Amino acid sequence: MCGGSLEIVPCSRVGHVFRRSRPYDGPNDSIKILRNQLRLVRVWLDDYDKYYYQMFPNYRKVDCGDVTQRRELRQQLGCKSFEWYIENVYPSVKIPVEESAKRPRETRRGAVAERGVVSKEMVVSVGQIAHKSSGSCLDVAGRASVKGARVELRPCERKDDQSWMYTGRKEVKLGRLCLDYSRNRLAMIKCAFDSKNQVL
Repeated sequence: MCGGSLEIVPCSRVGHVFRRSRPYDGPNDSIKILRNQLRLVRVWLDDYDKYYYQMFPNYRKVDCGDVTQRRELRQQLGCKSFEWYIENVYPSVKIPVEESAKRPRETRRGAVAERGVVSKEMVVSVGQIAHKSSGSCLDVAGRASVKGARVELRPCERKDDQSWMYTGRKEVKLGRLCLDYSRNRLAMIKCAFDSKNQVL
């Protein structure tokens, strides 16, 4: 967004220089991480921050400090918008459909997507699935990428295994697998477009 490039160099070696101390050690680890995450959201995501807050609405009121200088620095450096990043760097990312703006979107690779038009492949909504009476959320026991992984109710947390996608096909997905109900249990199964066990 601010220039530069990502190079693939044959026979290259990648190293990492670790800090002498971890900046997040201590009882307030999660608060510090959340604060930094919110600063990133409020400086870089532009109008796309609404998708973050759709998943974590309570964080909208969290104080992460003044980001005015960071925004000014971004402007001084001539950084491009996050929409530019989506369209040119990561056009395959799944974004919840917008019902309002229906203008066509062209990417650098020539792909065109219609905003506001719900295709079967499109992600309509992203977020947690909560059980009303218990307040627990659907979670994957084990790795969500493993076929047959069991799905159960667990305390709601801010984690990837509780970030479900609802698609235009009326599927509930986590990564590339779909939520499936069969044999009296919920599990992660390969998506089958004609399966009634995977459609809400």
